[in-house]
This record gives sequence, structure tokens and C-alpha cells, in this order.
Amino acid sequence: MRKLLTIITIAFAVLCCTDKEGEETMRRKLLEAKAQNVKSLPFTTDSTMKEVVKYYDRHGSPNDRMTAHYLLGCVYRDLGDVPRALQCYNDAVGCADTTSADCDYAIMSRIYGQMDELFSKEMQPQNQLKALDLCSKYALKARDTLMYIVAYDRKSVAYHLLNDVDSEIVISERASQMFRKHGYREYAAMSLGMIVERYLERNDTCNAGRCVRIYESESGVFDSLGNIEHGHDIFYFEKGLYLLHVNKNDSAEYYFRKLLEAGRDDINRRIAAYRGLSLLYRQKNMPDSTAKYAILGYELNDTMCMNIMNASMSKIQALYDYGHYKEVLLAKSEEARKAYVVTSTIIFLSVVLAIVLCTIIYIIKRRRREALQRQKAEYEHKIAMLRQMQSEMSLLLAENTEELIKEKQEIIRKLEEETEACRTEANLIEERLMDSDLTIRFQKLAAEAKFPSSKDWHEMREMIDEVLPGFYKTVNKVQKPLRIEEYYICMLVRLHFSPYEQCCLIGKSSSNISMTRVRLLKKIFGKYGTAKEFDKLICDIY
Repeated sequence: MRKLLTIITIAFAVLCCTDKEGEETMRRKLLEAKAQNVKSLPFTTDSTMKEVVKYYDRHGSPNDRMTAHYLLGCVYRDLGDVPRALQCYNDAVGCADTTSADCDYAIMSRIYGQMDELFSKEMQPQNQLKALDLCSKYALKARDTLMYIVAYDRKSVAYHLLNDVDSEIVISERASQMFRKHGYREYAAMSLGMIVERYLERNDTCNAGRCVRIYESESGVFDSLGNIEHGHDIFYFEKGLYLLHVNKNDSAEYYFRKLLEAGRDDINRRIAAYRGLSLLYRQKNMPDSTAKYAILGYELNDTMCMNIMNASMSKIQALYDYGHYKEVLLAKSEEARKAYVVTSTIIFLSVVLAIVLCTIIYIIKRRRREALQRQKAEYEHKIAMLRQMQSEMSLLLAENTEELIKEKQEIIRKLEEETEACRTEANLIEERLMDSDLTIRFQKLAAEAKFPSSKDWHEMREMIDEVLPGFYKTVNKVQKPLRIEEYYICMLVRLHFSPYEQCCLIGKSSSNISMTRVRLLKKIFGKYGTAKEFDKLICDIY
């Protein structure tokens, strides 16, 4: 018995030592991962953090579990796996015990801050705003003033994606004031650097110049030679636009070309540089150079939009409904599981419904296209027969065969009637639109990179209303009426003007035109999709 007790004691001691060693190992790995994340050193594998998460799901405090899941989300963030990163961040939030006095609100604030970054990259501004509100909330609870102001300032990025100029300017100016009030001078300057273009869109060169000067003197991102740090060189575009507006064309070109050089490996910077150079040469009245850089920018933007759409389509079924995870904080695990099943089912059914609707629309359009092709072929056949009959009629007239002449005249009459019937109403409408003097005038203006006058736009509106009486009513069946610029784009698309021609006529960049068409697809037709899908739906309006 004594030997047995000795063996049991030794085994228990060994077990305790093993558990202690395992806990220390996992604690060390957790702290190492945390330090790596703080230093912004990218993770290259998920194996270690998956092991840490598995351990702390069975052991440790709610804060430990939350931290482990958060760091695993950061791993997938660095690996480019957005859906799994979001899943881990939401799992981390679900681990938090907000009723506990020692709840780590600082970590919670960082989790929502990371969600903001992901939603921004995925171009989901509404979800981004929700994440930033929660980031600010928990930053206040953690008494992290800097994080609170940074989260507030980040809202300007979301409003930029929503094209809400007023909100973007107000947020950036208020954030700058808050940074300055709490002694963060460099942050205050950087908040103003990205709204220069917004002020210039309002022709407010005074405030635009103020923002440029503050950014250059107080941001701390310039060296002694005046060169900007890598990662901040998009400011060259803002500076170039400002110089362009104050008629310093040579200086503007210098900064646009400096941005082009800095953005050799970055598509967004090259698009901005090409846009700036196109605007510069338009101001110099050099249409060839204007067109050159506009086309280069459009080609790059088209590539970028295609990449974004492809990435978004591959992730759409995997992205979580963000609103659901606000309730996970207080929900039980079983309730959360049931809610996830319901959400996943809704998403799946929505995707299936969207696929079915797209398939139906495609079939309808294909059949319509085939019918038009058959009509065209029939029309051409009738024309050929008519010409043949007319030729034979000429011969009969020469031979003076009265009976045959009457027979051929009857055949020709019937062919003429059948030919006229082949000319559908849609064909006549398209011919009327495309052959109008006004459409030709706009095509000439686009080729010369000139802006139409307000009278020109008014005449186009009147022509559209005359030929397509229901067009304006169709595109304005929305809660918020279209802005005048949005209606211009709708009219140009209906008249089959190319994206490049739209850029020339409206004076916006190709990326702005493309994103506006994508937004209008949702605004008018209630659909998510590409700019080309919007074009097809607009052109189907008769």
C-alpha cells in the first residue's frame, strides 16, 4: 500500500509538472505572437496559433481566449484569408465577458479596428461604420483616447467610399481638431491631407491650400530634402491637384510624375497619376495627351475593378453578417450556433435566388437577341427579294407583258408590307436616338475632350423624354432622387457612350465613373454587380 501511494504521488507530481510546462509553453507562444503583431511583422503560417487557440479554448480566462482568437484572426489577415479572419475576430468577441470587471476592452477595441480595415479593403462602408462605432465605444471603456480619435477619423474613409463629400470633410476636420487638442500634432496634420481633393471639388482653393500647408509642415512624413515617406506618396496627387487649380501647371506635372514613379508597383497610385496628367493636359488644351493618359488610367481601373469583383464574388458566401455578431456578446453558445445556421441559410438562399434571377434574365436577353437577329435576317432576305422583283419588273416593262407585270407588282407590294413589318419599334427608337444631331454633337465633344454646356444637357434631357417618355421615371424610382451628375451618366449610357467618352464629357476619372455606375445599379435596380451589368439594364429601357 505504501509503495502504491508513493507511485501515485510521483505520477501526480509529474502530471502537475507537465501541465505547468504546457501552460508556460502556451503562454510564451501567445505572448510571442502578440509581440509579433504589435511590431507589424507578418505571420506566415497558422499552425502555432491554431494550437494556442485549441489550448485556451479548454483553459485560461475569457481574456486569454479572446486574445488567442484575435491573434489567429491577425494570422489569417496576413495570409489574405478575409472570411476566416472575420470569423476569428467574431469568435474573439464571443469569448469576451463584458460583465467582468477585468474585461480587456483594449483588445476588443483592436478587434473592431481590424474589422474596419478588412471591411475597407472589401469596400463595405456600411459594415465599416458599424465596426468603427464599436471600436470607439470600447476604446472609451479602455480609456484609450488616441484609439478613440483614430477610429473616429477612419470614418472619413467609409464616407469616401459612400461618396458623401460633406460627411468626409466634417469628420476629417473634427478629427484633426481632436488630435491637436490632445497633443497629437502629426495625426492632426495627416487627417487633413486626404481631403484636399474634396475641397477642390467645391472650388474651395483656400481650405485646400490650408490642408496642403499643414500636412507638409506638421505631418512628419517628409525628410530634409522634401521627399515623402513610402506609403504616404499618394499625397503627391493631392498636391498636384491643388497646384493645377491655382494654375501652376509645371509644378503640378512634377508631382504627378513623381507619384507615377513612386507607384510603379502600385496600381492605385498609377491610376491617380494618370488621372492627374489627363486633367493637366486637358487644362493645357492638348487633347492627344489628355486622351492618352485617360485611356491608360481607364485600362488600369478596369483591371482593378475586375480583380475586386472577382475577389468579392469568391468570398460572398463566406462573409459573415456583421450585424449578427453584435448580439453574440450576450448570447449563449447554443443560441449563437442557431443564429449562425439561420444566417447562413438566408445567405445561401439569397445567393441561389440571385443565381436563378440572373439565369432567367440571361435567357430572356439571349432570346431577345436571337429574335432580333432573326428579324434582321428576315428583313435582309425580304430586301433582297424586293430588289430581285424590281429587277424582274424592269425587264417585264421592257418586254411589255401586262399580265406578268401585274403579278410581279402584287408580289412587290406584299414584300414591301412584310419588309416594313420587320422594322420593329425598338429598332426605330434606336435609330432615332443614335442618328440624332444632338447625339452626334455629344460624340464630337467627347472626341475633342470638351464639356457640354448646361443647354446641351437640357436638350439631351428633352430628346430622351420625347423618344423614351418613361426613361426618367424608370431611373428615378428610388427613395433618394438621382443627383444631376448621376442622371447625366444614365443618359450617356443609354446613348451607348463608352466609359472613356463619359469621362471626357462629365470631367470625372474613369474610376469615379465606374464606381458611380456600380452604385447606380444598386440604387436604381436594387442589385449588386458590375458597371457593365448596369449598362445592360439601362440600355434595355424603352
